Amino acid sequence: MRSEAGTLLLESGIIDENQLQRVLSSSVAGGQTFVQALIGLGYMDDKELAAFFSSKLQIPLAEKSLFLRLPTFITRLVPIDIVMTHRTVPVMLHQGVLHMAMSDPTNREALEEISFVTGYNASPVATPDRLLEQAMEEYYGILPDRGQTQVNYVPAVDEGGLSSDFPIFSTLVRNPSGSHFEESPELIAEAPSTPNVTELSPAGPKKSDQATLLIEPASGELEELFGLGSRDQEIIHLTKTKKSTISSINDAIVKKVESVLDQAKSEETRPKTNPIGNVIETNIKPPASQQEPENQLTALNDSAKAKYLVDNAKDRDEIARTLVQFSSSLMERVVIFIIKKDMLVGWMGTGSKVKKDQIKGIIIPLSSPSVFRTVKETQTDYFGSMPRTSANEMFLATLGEVRPRQVLLIPITVRQKAICILYGDCGKRPGFRKDLSSIHLLALDASAAFERLILEKKINRLVKK
Repeated sequence: MRSEAGTLLLESGIIDENQLQRVLSSSVAGGQTFVQALIGLGYMDDKELAAFFSSKLQIPLAEKSLFLRLPTFITRLVPIDIVMTHRTVPVMLHQGVLHMAMSDPTNREALEEISFVTGYNASPVATPDRLLEQAMEEYYGILPDRGQTQVNYVPAVDEGGLSSDFPIFSTLVRNPSGSHFEESPELIAEAPSTPNVTELSPAGPKKSDQATLLIEPASGELEELFGLGSRDQEIIHLTKTKKSTISSINDAIVKKVESVLDQAKSEETRPKTNPIGNVIETNIKPPASQQEPENQLTALNDSAKAKYLVDNAKDRDEIARTLVQFSSSLMERVVIFIIKKDMLVGWMGTGSKVKKDQIKGIIIPLSSPSVFRTVKETQTDYFGSMPRTSANEMFLATLGEVRPRQVLLIPITVRQKAICILYGDCGKRPGFRKDLSSIHLLALDASAAFERLILEKKINRLVKK
């Protein structure tokens, strides 16, 4: 049976009919894929073939840097049997689309099976076969050309990822210790732009077949727990002018926040309009049952302890504080936001040069294009570089002069409604150093804990009646 890849090569004049038949026969006889047989017969180099698919199909072309420290929560999405059968590795989850590195991106059967198993739309990324083999061995323990799994293999736990526009983050070298994807620190450079890369697919479906919860929250319960829209609030505009610099903006933020905090009392005034739609600062203070220390929150390294604290939290601040503390042990800067109608309001955070008052003075309008709005609307995680939008840039300016290479955003949901967003980044580092899967698990625990608080409030209300 003629493959779609073979048809493309034949129509492009790269191989003739006799060569095509020979590749097909070799593929069947040797139990190989069409691409493996094609390369094995010497008709085409794997890099040339990947470039051909990228150009012909108008899809991204994978570079070695894309496989640097793939996050475990990404690689776990696709079972090892599918990886082995179809020779494909997941490299990014963005807006409900799971991007798959493939040496044969014409393999529609593989994409359909991955979509069915994961619940996400699957999109191909053209990848040289040898690079794909290295990734399969690195993250799944599948030995090249033998289809075997290494004994006692442990998936890599360092983090990494793929930006929304597939940039090349750094130059990589082979690591004698065993990893195929080790960073060469002296060769790290700023990510170049890639103007000819096809844009990512539009938002795909959210996780399907989610169980329907039998107990629906009465309208206003989430608002009561999080103070959503319960009071008018003062909004102070932070306008970005052509002559403004990041340092001047930060100085203005700190100065204004100090002024507002000195003058603010228990009641806030009616909000002013925001015609620009940029990140702005405010004196909003999310309710806190416990006073937070003026210095940064202490990192919490014990995942079991973090889960216990979240599961037994008495109020929402304790849940958020634990989530931030644990996340800060794996990420350089961490911020958690409350979703209030059409705005994100800074709740608490920690990290390098991140101050408590600075976080509580951040508002991000969800009416403007931003990665935050994408995460809120799709209710899916985001992992990659920070897209350059006005709202994103102004948010990063409030955190400091560092523009992180990688960020992670996780929506915290209750009853299929996003109520918070957890943000974290790698700071000045070229990427995340550790596995972030435990943060995702704790985020799920936090969602359950918030729901528990809502139910407890409802039960207490009924008991009093």
